[in-house]
Amino acid sequence: MPGPATFLVLAGIGMPSLLHAGAGAFVTPRLSVEARYANTVFNHLVGVGATGWLLGQAEGRPPRHSLALTGDAMVNLWAEPLSLASGGDRLGSYAGAWAGWGFVGERGFVLRAQAGGLFYADSGFAAGPDARLALGWTWIRPGAPPG
Repeated sequence: MPGPATFLVLAGIGMPSLLHAGAGAFVTPRLSVEARYANTVFNHLVGVGATGWLLGQAEGRPPRHSLALTGDAMVNLWAEPLSLASGGDRLGSYAGAWAGWGFVGERGFVLRAQAGGLFYADSGFAAGPDARLALGWTWIRPGAPPG
């Protein structure tokens, strides 16, 4: 079965990920993948992410209301040198995991409100909380039933 939507774009705010954006696609009604950008205090990071849109009714399109589980892997391309380790105000690479509410409207409006954590290396393993809110749009294929 082909994916329910062609493209997905999102942008939002959070703490400590002050600004974030993504562009990707729903590859199934319950899975989206994205290329991502995040600005975390003094750091600009790029990477990839995936979101599972679980528990809601999905018949040929993403569920209207869902449990949204997201994972990201990000790298700081501006770190000198390109580094997995963090230090001081510089955040190297990180992995993140979030859970929360996902909404995909009948005409394509998307909202994700999530809380989770960032996991990174800084004089050993470190973790910290992260909350984020994203708004966006997906282009639902014609004829897809309402969520």
